[in-house]
Amino acid sequence: MAVFSKRSIVAAAAMTSAMLVALTGCGSTGASNTNASISAGSSTITVWADADHTATLKSVAAEFTKKTGVKVKLVQKDMGSIEQDMITQIPAGKGPDVAIGPNDWTGLLATDGVIQPIELGNMKSAYQKVAIDAFNYNGNIYGLPYSVENVALIRNTQLAPNAPSSWDDMATTATAAKTKYPYLLQVGSQGDSYTMYPVQTSFGSFVFGQNSDGSYNAKKLTVGDANGLAFAKWVQTQAKAGNLSTSMTADIALSKFEQGQSPYIITGPWNISAIQKAGIKIAVDPIPSAGGQAAKPFVGVNGFFLSAKSKNKLAATNFLTT
Repeated sequence: MAVFSKRSIVAAAAMTSAMLVALTGCGSTGASNTNASISAGSSTITVWADADHTATLKSVAAEFTKKTGVKVKLVQKDMGSIEQDMITQIPAGKGPDVAIGPNDWTGLLATDGVIQPIELGNMKSAYQKVAIDAFNYNGNIYGLPYSVENVALIRNTQLAPNAPSSWDDMATTATAAKTKYPYLLQVGSQGDSYTMYPVQTSFGSFVFGQNSDGSYNAKKLTVGDANGLAFAKWVQTQAKAGNLSTSMTADIALSKFEQGQSPYIITGPWNISAIQKAGIKIAVDPIPSAGGQAAKPFVGVNGFFLSAKSKNKLAATNFLTT
């Protein structure tokens, strides 16, 4: 789904630690009684996480164990394998009590009966609406959000001291900086509708139509309307100019930005660390409009899922919500 206000991707990275700390810092009235019953009924919960989040979760797990007496077994997994391992192991009574993953896993995991809804109670108001909506499947919330991310314009401040006011302004700045590319935007052999979506929306082109309440109408496909055709013509023009190419993969775009071949790259927080390690001083800016309207990127939300077969549901839920 799309978010209709820009959110700094640097702030998204910082939000991860804050949300994880909040897991153990938002106790509610009567928590001591709940903790006592948890200690009496279960001894260990298993949490699957990737390498980056396993390190952050260690302190959260230690604090939870100190408060409740319930041990937290952290299992480091490759993010690319977590979803499929949940699908194969949880129905057999194996796997985790809690697992980390992106919101786009929700539909499949819920349909397969692998995860169960999470009751957030009063905690729901503490999260951005878009984060909660991302885990909403058939009216139930299946994930506890911990970070929100989207693509933005990353600017090499040495080549471009000021944020661009428009798409044409980016081209002018790149020409003055004598770089090979006015901007870098990954396309790849299959295209990249996710990364290009903010440019598409600046033409007023969306994948689906919207209902009166702002939600999307999956039965109304609008990508091929007049606005979509205008966007397609822009892509064609940019391709002919050599600015967009199917040979420009994510890795190549990042490498060329690190080499100073463009003042700008459209990417997400997952590449910030690599760019900084390359010694490039950057700024994060809104993506300029190519079509005259505001650029509106997709938003991705990461969160915690609760296993449908958890033998320690009370402890696992308490770990997430108190």
